[in-house]
Amino acid sequence: MKTKLLQIVAYLVAVLAMSVALAQLPELDLPSTVSGGSTTARFFGGASADDGLTYSSTFEYDQAIDINMEILVESGHVNTVGNIYVLVVWDDVYFMRLESGAYEIWDLSLENLQAAFPAKTLQSSEAFNIVNDVAFGPAGVSDTTLALYLAYDSIAATGEIFYSGSALLVTINCLLASGHGASRGRKEWPSSVYLA
Repeated sequence: MKTKLLQIVAYLVAVLAMSVALAQLPELDLPSTVSGGSTTARFFGGASADDGLTYSSTFEYDQAIDINMEILVESGHVNTVGNIYVLVVWDDVYFMRLESGAYEIWDLSLENLQAAFPAKTLQSSEAFNIVNDVAFGPAGVSDTTLALYLAYDSIAATGEIFYSGSALLVTINCLLASGHGASRGRKEWPSSVYLA
């Protein structure tokens, strides 16, 4: 019985040590609203090549990375129905993440904005993985910087959208040996890069 108790305690210590070892997602500055009002919502995002132990902004062509993001919604929006939006800017082209996990060009019109996570009951913390273990270079995205933005809305504030005023910037280096990278002005998101 004592051995079993010691095993349980050792297991709990190991689990707690692992969770403490993971780095905190960096906070994205300048939370904003479409109307220009202030917000207490907070936005976080980070890219990691070591499963969240550390976060970085620059990665090699063939380096597999994870991109994780989180929204802390305003307290008055908790347990209300809302939508979560994920936007990626690549070479001045805006892509929105669809519910299916695919990305589609967004024309910057709010009427055409589609939610990545539609009609969900918002929790105080909404955390999700954008990509899991993806090497962007071989997928066709390199020699570039991606800018990722988060946004959400709630029926508690009809017509308002709350968003990360600053982006999570992720730079993917080119393949130095051959100099090949993604062509500039690309108008289609690589089909191999989907939400995990």
